[in-house]
Amino acid sequence: MVAFRPENRRTISSGGRSKRQKSLKISSILLASFMILFSTVVLFFTHMMRPESSETSNNIISPQNLSQNQRVNDHGIHQHVEEPDRISLSNEQLFLQTIKDCTDEAKCGHHIPNGSKVQRIAIHSPPSAATGAFFDMIEGALLTYYNNDKQAMSQKIELIRSTHVPPYGYGKSHGYTKIIRVMYTPILKEVFETLSALAIENGPEFFEEMWDKSLIEQSLRQIVRYHCRMSHVAAHTAMLNIDLDSSSIDQDVLNIVKHIIEHIDGEQNEKIFDHKLREIENDIKSKLITNEPFSTTPDLSHRFYYTDEVDTLSEVLQTELDLTNNLQKWPCLSFWDPFSPGDVQNGVSINDHAKTLAKALSPNCSDAFSKCTVKKDRCEEKGDSSCV
Repeated sequence: MVAFRPENRRTISSGGRSKRQKSLKISSILLASFMILFSTVVLFFTHMMRPESSETSNNIISPQNLSQNQRVNDHGIHQHVEEPDRISLSNEQLFLQTIKDCTDEAKCGHHIPNGSKVQRIAIHSPPSAATGAFFDMIEGALLTYYNNDKQAMSQKIELIRSTHVPPYGYGKSHGYTKIIRVMYTPILKEVFETLSALAIENGPEFFEEMWDKSLIEQSLRQIVRYHCRMSHVAAHTAMLNIDLDSSSIDQDVLNIVKHIIEHIDGEQNEKIFDHKLREIENDIKSKLITNEPFSTTPDLSHRFYYTDEVDTLSEVLQTELDLTNNLQKWPCLSFWDPFSPGDVQNGVSINDHAKTLAKALSPNCSDAFSKCTVKKDRCEEKGDSSCV
């Protein structure tokens, strides 16, 4: 092969150079035209497939139906102002209306259990990394109030984080003075937050299998039944609810901290609290910035934008509501058979990972401050739904 030396380039005629330049120019024009056409096509299809452009789906939040999803129910759930790409089940509002709290001083127990001299306040949710961040935020705000003196705080409050539903009873069986129920809306976000937390605990195999259709459906049922149990407890135990997807999360957290302090130190120390209010607000806001979005889990519910699975999950939710008279029927359905009627006869069995979730949600009867006096709770702890 002959090397292409500089002197060879000098032998190219000006006519050849002109033809080459014209050829390159034509190629450049054709390439540019193709790129413009390709970009136009991409933009067109991107616009057509945007979730907010859908006019037929009832499962995608659109500006026309935002009002349905912006409601605040009568039991302390302050819902996030919906963005167009947030996804809710079609009957989500019916579920949210079942969420109960208990703030009436006359009927809501603030029991300090035997063996404890302080108020035991539970931060309660299904497994969730976000709840861990919320727990740290509440603890940090309370420490600010107590001048970062952990010993002084421990003489007044014991904060407990738990995923196990409180045992049935009348306020003295679960060992809590007050419960803060932590949740997410829409409920699909809570389901995926829970599955992601379990995947982190149980390794890569769980991550690979968490999109299994039966696991998602069974987990949705278990989360609904968790809230059924918690709302039954709210019939007699002081309970506040907080939505971690609330647009006013900083104020909601501050209100919870203030509520806790007022019920511990009384109104005589309200001036102290007001004096520290700004410092506590700054502490909360700094933690929110650190944990924004609150959960490190991506909104995996977006996976369902272009599938029919949302309709199926809406049917799952409706079945749960129908079977329990909108979660009012006692006792709540078992975590260990998260099926619809007829599933067992058709050979459906509980997913292995759903068993992990059932164990995390079932009552912890061996806790030092809890008493499982109802057979249902002892059966749930053992994982035996048939013994009830």
